[in-house]
Parts: sequence; structure tokens; C-alpha cells
Amino acid sequence: QAPDLDFLPDDLGLSISRWGSLEVDPETLATSVPGVFAAGDVVTGPKTVIEGIAAGRQVALGMDRYLGGSGSRQWKTQEFLRIEVV
Repeated sequence: QAPDLDFLPDDLGLSISRWGSLEVDPETLATSVPGVFAAGDVVTGPKTVIEGIAAGRQVALGMDRYLGGSGSRQWKTQEFLRIEVV
């Protein structure tokens, strides 16, 4: 089983492994084309949903770093006002 990459233009220049998956930087998940990132089954082949979610978080950090962010794993949180029933 291999990803269907037929929709991608041949002249895009993406590096494809011998197994037919996209080759990416293992840390940032950046492909061989600047500004193009990939994660999930198209990179690793079939995996679990949990692994797909983890890859999504990892690729988001790689994109953030590429766009000039810190690539920090610190996620913004928001505090909510606690309402008490009287």
C-alpha cells in the first residue's frame, strides 16, 4: 500500500522514497521543496490515529519555525472565569 501522489505535478520536485512515500526532514517534516510540509500516512505509511495527530502537531511546529516563529512546544492557553452557583 502506497500513497496516491498522482495529483502532484511531476515538475514540483518532491523527493519520493523507494516505497512511494514523501521524504521529509525528520524534525520539521519539511519536504525537499521549500515551504512544502508533509505528515501522516503520506510520509510514514499507515499508522494509528494517535500517531497521525502527533505528526500533525510536529508539522505545525515545523511550519511555525519556517514562517519565522519560535517553533516552541508551548501552546497558548486561556484562563476561564469560574462561575459559582449560589
